[in-house]
Amino acid sequence: MIQSLVQWGNLFVSEKLVDDISASVDSSMLKADGPVWHKSDIKKNRIPISGIDTDNYM
Repeated sequence: MIQSLVQWGNLFVSEKLVDDISASVDSSMLKADGPVWHKSDIKKNRIPISGIDTDNYM
């Protein structure tokens, strides 16, 4: 995954979408759209409703 992020970053710089001086990593948390997957359900490996993105769970 990190390599693909590097490739995207290089593409953005080469296409002049960002410059290499101002491009940086932003680790801020973003509010997710969609339903909440509660910790108790995660521990039980239970998906209570459809629409929960289990692929992007940390």
